[in-house]
Amino acid sequence: MRADSGFGRIIGALSRPAPPSTSPFRYGIRRNSASGRLVGALARVPLNRDDMVTANRTTATLPRHHDQQYYFSGSEQDIVDFGIGATKRRRATGLDTRRNRVRYAPVIIMPLVILAFITAAHLIPLLIRQSSPESSHPVAPSKPAPFSFTGYAFDTCTTPSVTTMRNWLSSPYRAIFVYVGGVNSACTYGNLSASWVRAVRKLGWTVFPVYVGPEAPNWDFPGTKIDSRHASAEGMIAAQNAVSDARLMGIPSNVPIFYDLEGFPDSGADGRASLNAVREFISTWDSTLEREHTHSGVATSCDNAPDVFADPAEITLPDVLFVSLWNNRATFSLDCAPTNDSWSNAHVNQYKGDTVVTFDGITLNADLDTVKIKLK
Repeated sequence: MRADSGFGRIIGALSRPAPPSTSPFRYGIRRNSASGRLVGALARVPLNRDDMVTANRTTATLPRHHDQQYYFSGSEQDIVDFGIGATKRRRATGLDTRRNRVRYAPVIIMPLVILAFITAAHLIPLLIRQSSPESSHPVAPSKPAPFSFTGYAFDTCTTPSVTTMRNWLSSPYRAIFVYVGGVNSACTYGNLSASWVRAVRKLGWTVFPVYVGPEAPNWDFPGTKIDSRHASAEGMIAAQNAVSDARLMGIPSNVPIFYDLEGFPDSGADGRASLNAVREFISTWDSTLEREHTHSGVATSCDNAPDVFADPAEITLPDVLFVSLWNNRATFSLDCAPTNDSWSNAHVNQYKGDTVVTFDGITLNADLDTVKIKLK
């Protein structure tokens, strides 16, 4: 802080001790300057007509309860009330008004000055934001970047090596589904890692992440199942974990993340109760991925898909629908779906499962898919 700046003079004036009453000590802060008015406004000392006790040529002493002095040089005594324009003048013989300078301000007001600057620094930006037209409108979450892929894909339980993926460039497939995590994931990572993802993407492969979390409450197999009482909370946790796992592997944020929902009975009283829990879980999965700026996908059977997504008004729909119907038809139309057009350009058909495929001398046990995804 420069000593000759306005603020520097204020702090200097406030931090010095009071001079003796016989000294015409001068601090150089003009009463009618901006600095003088600021000091005055913060240290207002009220005076009444009878407050004057003594006056001489160098000092005007205030009553005892004020316990402070003001110094002037001149022939008219000028006792200031420190409000803007609020000056109380007293006539005293032999005093001159031509040089009005405040000589002293009490040290006790220094914290008040600092507090005023700190308060102003915090309040002014807040008031500006509140008065801004944009501040009254909530900011919509940003959407993930567009994504597009149309072609053939496959998935294996264990991720193949980079060498296998390089050799399989001789196949018609250009995308692979990999299992990135989940409490019910039965497949090991194998070769899957962030470096593997980078390497195969450089080769031209698209990598789709799949997450295998809790399954339907009445799922016929052992494993972790959705708790109907906390279905929504579990859906949110699963989505957050899936995003974390996919990012850990270096998969781009605009690539859809698929939830692996295994087939389950959805008829009868028990089936309907399970279906409701699944719908609540999946709806929260989808909405959470949206908040995470990631496209959502759900992979399920052709038997369950029409029931899970039967009423779009009661569930948040995934961006992409993945259905398995092993009919050996490698078409790019959606073979089974709810009666709506939500996924005409955002679907995956798993047309053949658990099959042995060989390309360039390398054989894999894989599920085969057609993919048509155009997300804006």
